[in-house]
Amino acid sequence: MGEHKKHSCPCGSGKHKMACCQGMPHSTQEPYRLVINATPEEEELHATARGLAQAGKHAEACDLFEELVALNPDNPMSWNSLGNEYEATGHTDKAWLALKRGHEVDPAFPSILYNLGNLALDRCVKLHNTGLSSKADIQKMAVEAIGYFNDCLNRHPDYAECHYNIASAHRMNQDAHRASAHMTKALKLNPAFELPPGWRTEKART
Repeated sequence: MGEHKKHSCPCGSGKHKMACCQGMPHSTQEPYRLVINATPEEEELHATARGLAQAGKHAEACDLFEELVALNPDNPMSWNSLGNEYEATGHTDKAWLALKRGHEVDPAFPSILYNLGNLALDRCVKLHNTGLSSKADIQKMAVEAIGYFNDCLNRHPDYAECHYNIASAHRMNQDAHRASAHMTKALKLNPAFELPPGWRTEKART
């Protein structure tokens, strides 16, 4: 049903550099600090955690990010980073809960919106690939992914990766028109992107 874009952030989280610690575009707002309203202790702890993540020590990074959210549960960036590290260790349910907690703290935080969309899309694809889920269940998860991606695009309308991934979500929801429109936008914004397997070039590029 198509792939979605996930290129590595320099922090080592495994997330796209535009959707993680320092690369998210800020076309409609002032850039977030790496750690929001953080004490010097939190800044140092966050830097250490990012170093562990970059070194591939995701379990150890999880421990430190858990400390960070305990110290400051109102920091969405820490919840976002914790979600990234949970996902990197294969704990996708924990990742989902951490990102949802961050979304409660700041419903407009763009990285969390994008990452929640990706996790929802991953779940949607898995439901489809098992062949055991109903069409209604698959479409329900696709609609959830679309909602998060749309919220992200409302803040960053030229975010190519988000257009690419929401196109896949619309396709899972059997909405070929919107899938084509978003894929077209993604390809225009980033010509280096390629059509995922099974997509018709003439539909996506018209």
